[in-house]
Amino acid sequence: KFTGRVGDWTLGALNTYIDETDRVDLMGSGSGTGTVEEVGRQNLGVLRASRAFGDGQAIGAILTTGDPGGDSGRITGGVDARFGSSDLLGAGHSGFLWAYALGTVGADDGENAGAYGMQTRTQSSFWSSDLRIRRVDRGFAPALGFVRRTAVDTYDASVSRTWRSEDQSSLFRTTEAGLGANLEFDLDGNEDSWRIPIDIFEGQFWSQDSFGLRVTRRAETIDEPFNVGSSATVVPGDYQETRGVLFAETNDRRLFGLEARYELGDYFGGTIEEMRIEPIYLPNKFLTMGGSFRDVEIDLGGDGTLHTQLYSLRFDVLFDAMTAWKSFIQYDTDSKNLSAQTRVRWILEPGRELFIVGLFGFSKEDTRSAFTSEAQSLAVKFEATFRF
Repeated sequence: KFTGRVGDWTLGALNTYIDETDRVDLMGSGSGTGTVEEVGRQNLGVLRASRAFGDGQAIGAILTTGDPGGDSGRITGGVDARFGSSDLLGAGHSGFLWAYALGTVGADDGENAGAYGMQTRTQSSFWSSDLRIRRVDRGFAPALGFVRRTAVDTYDASVSRTWRSEDQSSLFRTTEAGLGANLEFDLDGNEDSWRIPIDIFEGQFWSQDSFGLRVTRRAETIDEPFNVGSSATVVPGDYQETRGVLFAETNDRRLFGLEARYELGDYFGGTIEEMRIEPIYLPNKFLTMGGSFRDVEIDLGGDGTLHTQLYSLRFDVLFDAMTAWKSFIQYDTDSKNLSAQTRVRWILEPGRELFIVGLFGFSKEDTRSAFTSEAQSLAVKFEATFRF
């Protein structure tokens, strides 16, 4: 990896060598068991360059080569530009416009395709607005990236208003409300989905504790069935849903903190009820302990039900300014999978860092059986920075 700055230019390059490995193609066999294909040695590369012009204005380009799946000749390239100013709409009113264009070549079907988009945002002490427009062509396939969906046009817009109080005898320090809209169309111009989130209220007390209420109205067309967990299936159809979310968060500088969220509403012809609680404990500046409990209940009537719970714990230990240890454990009652990750970061000296990462996975057949090991891995990475 190489990163650096030369005048107003910022440059970066990354090359990764992958040894021979086996790839499992779950779709190719048609049997559901998958076929194994051997993937040969290859290099994956990324190049990025950008030039800043000051006050939030810049242009850039990116190029990626290679495909972890083994397809040779895969290339993605693109350019982007950002124009903005801290006083675009007058003193205290900042804004920017960002636009990009990407293209891919070398896909399996021989089709070359692109993706294009823009975003504009304005911000002041009381108002903020955001507009995003993007198109992803059919066949756009960045091998070193991820695209949720192709052959789609997407439009996003949002606006919010904030009220601030200087009177400390008032109940709230700030209050906020907002409205958004999201539309998606396939490339034939047919409306596939829309979503209208309404932030009815979000208030922050002078203690910096806060809570809010959001209601979302949405519609979506499902063309192919998909499973929800192990016991429910969403069938094709046209769905319209309304969901409400109530959320709260305490001041993050307290000894004990808490985030909570409750959601209730429609879910693809059925109902969903979800509760999430995330406590955090900060006894001192060296130790952070946190947890999460998430309970999800989905009822799709004759198409099945799902009731699952997700538990997680994390521990962050800062021994000193140069050494840190972070660990995370998670268990899902539906899949009955237990996963854990632990990472040690040691800064030997500025510009010289050592990382040790362990990943562990376990599963079991039912709640009464014992866990069996599914995966264990240990990775060691040394990073050195040379400045010249």
